[in-house]
Amino acid sequence: MANGKIYMMSPGKADQLNSWSACLILVAVAVFCFVMEPEEWLASVLVGVIGVVTAAYTFAMSPQCIIVDGEGVGIRQRMGGKFLPLREIKSVEWYDKGGKTLKMDKTTIRVAGNGGMFGYTGRWRNKDIGPFTIYARRLTELVLIEMADGKKIVVSCDEPQAMVDDLTSRIGLTSKL
Repeated sequence: MANGKIYMMSPGKADQLNSWSACLILVAVAVFCFVMEPEEWLASVLVGVIGVVTAAYTFAMSPQCIIVDGEGVGIRQRMGGKFLPLREIKSVEWYDKGGKTLKMDKTTIRVAGNGGMFGYTGRWRNKDIGPFTIYARRLTELVLIEMADGKKIVVSCDEPQAMVDDLTSRIGLTSKL
């Protein structure tokens, strides 16, 4: 993955505002618990610790960029990541180019994972896509990657068309436009 093309994943302004607002709310809840019941300080500390751990974990797991090279697709997170070998990729498409959207509504359900604090990660289900794994900083500029085993991965990046073109040329597919 050393000589690949890097596709950055920038968060949207609303996503950044939501993430930092959520952190402030977690701190405010801990302070409120302490102010309302100072003799129950242990509960306030526990609420604060849970908030800090949650924020730190979601920050560490937030996706940062995608690296595409001759071996595959690397999805980099602040801590860890995911690798998709080229030989296992069946298809790739710019998901939201044709007017399709991935919204947090009755058609999209987060099964397990993070739904917006520093990004969107985990297992989700959508009426159109079915079950999928998401690694995104925002819910726009999405690329849908289908693997040979039927698993689907959704990623966001700043240059979705360039990424789709790059991937399809490397795996010998015609991009779905």
